[in-house]
Amino acid sequence: MLTQAGSLERQRRLRQVLADRELDAAVLTDHRDIYYFTGTLLPERFPVCLLLRSDGGSWLVATSDKDVLGVEECLTYEWNKLGTLNFDPLEQLAAVVGLPDAEGVGLDRRGSATDADPQGCRRNRRDPQGRSR
Repeated sequence: MLTQAGSLERQRRLRQVLADRELDAAVLTDHRDIYYFTGTLLPERFPVCLLLRSDGGSWLVATSDKDVLGVEECLTYEWNKLGTLNFDPLEQLAAVVGLPDAEGVGLDRRGSATDADPQGCRRNRRDPQGRSR
């Protein structure tokens, strides 16, 4: 099990690399990478997206904000409708981050992302230790 302190230190080192290379942010969509950088285990069945900004901000998009650690904001999308799995959870994720068409902006069906902007979505502000604000 990863420690919260270790995850935050890994985020700090990644942010330093981003700053050194003059990059604004990193977008991570692999569940293992998100676990490594946040300490949060998420269901692999659904697409996720973590944005770490070089200036210190961060947000995560997932199906739930329960037990999410290591991010400033957690944005959620509906994975089901009346108990039935959503037909296309990747489209749901894309809608939350404000992308008009998942495939049209570099998201593929595995959940890999090339661009993201969290405008107009459900938000849960958190401190880096995972406490809601």
